[in-house]
Parts: sequence; structure tokens; C-alpha cells
Amino acid sequence: MSLTTAQVVGGASIVTAVLGIAATLVSVRNVVRARPEQDPSREPFFHRAFFLFSAVSIVFNVLLGFVSIALLVGFSVSWWQFLGLFAVPAAYVLVLGGLWRSSSLGPSIAAATGLGNIGIAVPFMFLVPVWGPIALFAAAP
Repeated sequence: MSLTTAQVVGGASIVTAVLGIAATLVSVRNVVRARPEQDPSREPFFHRAFFLFSAVSIVFNVLLGFVSIALLVGFSVSWWQFLGLFAVPAAYVLVLGGLWRSSSLGPSIAAATGLGNIGIAVPFMFLVPVWGPIALFAAAP
């Protein structure tokens, strides 16, 4: 039995989604367990921003997991739908970059961005948004 391109893309995507969720949960655990001298929350809205970003990261990875399972079991997912899934977090990261400029919230958002968005970064580190849609496009009938 040979694997189809969609199954390979789905398998790689589910691995990155699981790794993204795991990285987010480890980050949450570390922030919650931080001693006062290790706590990065010197900024006033750090915890609110961090937990919001972590929730967004988990939601993105759960959606990626659903799409990955659909690819694995053989549902038709086109390359543009797969790519569209990654357009939302890309726009989200750009908006966060703009929010860094806020004088009141900017330092808190900047402090929470790296820790809270680690789960979103995992699929991007493995370049899934680049080669996944290209592979699905190339394999399309």
C-alpha cells in the first residue's frame, strides 16, 4: 500500500499540530510555575496577553489537526484551503507586530508574543505552509 501525497501532507501536518500543542502547553506550564524572580510578567498585562495568545495557538493547531485528519482519511482538501488555514495566523502575527507599537499595551504584548505563540511557530518552522500546498497542488488531478 503506497501513501498518497495528501496522506504524507496530512501526516506531517498532524505531527506539527501535536508538537505545536505540546509546545504551547509546556510554555503555559512554565509561566504558571515560574518563581517570582523568574516570572516574565513584569509587564502589567502580560498574563492576559499570554493566555490569549496561547489559546489562539491551541485553536490554530486543533484546526490544523482536523484538516490533517481529513487529508489522512481521504477527504478532498484542496491546496488553497490548506494554504488558507495558514493565512489566518500569518495575518494574526502581523497584527500583533503592529500592536507592539501601542504605548500602554505594547510592552506586555511584546513580552507575551514569543511565549504565547510558540505553538503557531512549529508548523512554520517545518515549512508546512510552503511545501504542503505545493505538494497538494502538484498532486491535484
